Amino acid sequence: VDGKDSLTVKLDFPFDLNVSSYKIYAALDPQKLLPDFNRGNNLDSSSIQVNMFNLVPELGSTYKNVSNDTIKMGDFQFWLGAGEITGSAAVSYEINDITTSFQQAGLTPVLLRNLDKPVGLMLTKFNDEAKLTSPFLLNLQLSNTHYDSTTSAEKLPKLYRWDERMQVWLQQDAVLDTSCGCLTARLQETGFYAPFISSDNQPPRIELTVDGRQIRSKSLVSPNPVLNIVFEDESGLNIDRNRIRVMVDDAVLPQEKIFIPDSVQQSKVMGITAYPDLDIGQHSLQIDVKDVNGNESTKNYSLKVDDAFDLKVFGNYPNPFSDETIFSYYITSRDIIDDLEIRIFTTSGRLIKRIKNDMNTITPGNDPRRVGYNELIWDGTDEDGNQVANGVYFALVRAKYEGKERQEILKVAKLK
Repeated sequence: VDGKDSLTVKLDFPFDLNVSSYKIYAALDPQKLLPDFNRGNNLDSSSIQVNMFNLVPELGSTYKNVSNDTIKMGDFQFWLGAGEITGSAAVSYEINDITTSFQQAGLTPVLLRNLDKPVGLMLTKFNDEAKLTSPFLLNLQLSNTHYDSTTSAEKLPKLYRWDERMQVWLQQDAVLDTSCGCLTARLQETGFYAPFISSDNQPPRIELTVDGRQIRSKSLVSPNPVLNIVFEDESGLNIDRNRIRVMVDDAVLPQEKIFIPDSVQQSKVMGITAYPDLDIGQHSLQIDVKDVNGNESTKNYSLKVDDAFDLKVFGNYPNPFSDETIFSYYITSRDIIDDLEIRIFTTSGRLIKRIKNDMNTITPGNDPRRVGYNELIWDGTDEDGNQVANGVYFALVRAKYEGKERQEILKVAKLK
């Protein structure tokens, strides 16, 4: 090479899987065939890090494309089996520090065996069209300075993945072998993974409302109830659809029957809506949810759909009232009933008001005679539209269907 020229050389170099870094040397005129005033600068070197490997459908994880290999990367190991990816892809790994931007309340980073500072593994798959059909195996070698054989299960290190959308660490399903410090997980997606110990052991809270009525454990419901489910957790909820499960009669409710807001980014409170179709009879409902630290809550309910005509009046609220009060009741029947009416009487028995609709039920689809939970508002006026005086009144809630009648009487007080 002339002194004023440069030379570029491209080499196909087979890196050994068991070596993660190399030093490459370049020697100019190694046989010393050319005159040179300073041979001391004829040798140069550069260190390179091997951080990329191949995934192919025929072999899975491989380096030389001749066999299925477990990729060893210091304290990490990666493996994917043959036939578990739809197309060829390259995967890179990068060791990143757990900086302040990745810290989370209640989480303590765990050191790896051969490193003296908290780090995580960034796995990046190149080629979005190549899909994983089975989970890959990821193994981390942990330092035993954070735990020993007597450490309780909830205080052992767990594996977490950084969720870009929520900007939080989410616990992953993983198994820790305390005898060797091996934390092993089978994972479905690449991303930034790191081990932590969590101080949070409180599961999320679950509240269920059916057709606008809060349910504790069991309830009468319509064949097509609207289930409003509210989750709450101080550490944050895992809003991944796969972590929220609604089951009816031991079968998972299809995704098209569950509405989960896409607008939720990160929240300690979250609401979803489910729309099951129920036959006549008893049904079981199970709701499962996890928080970001993997704490799980399960609530079980008993729901009954009855087609025998009946009326159940829950009462009115507020009572006493000043401006208006809401009567709540439940109708069971095979179909919409013939008539529903609330009559207001004075204590002397004089009828002063008939209520069949209000500002809400005049809207199509909100018929107060429908099967299930219903509400009707009394605005405190008589038939002439005048406000009634303070005092005690009686409300007769009456329902009719196919010649049968059901009714209940309530005592209502107005105080203004």
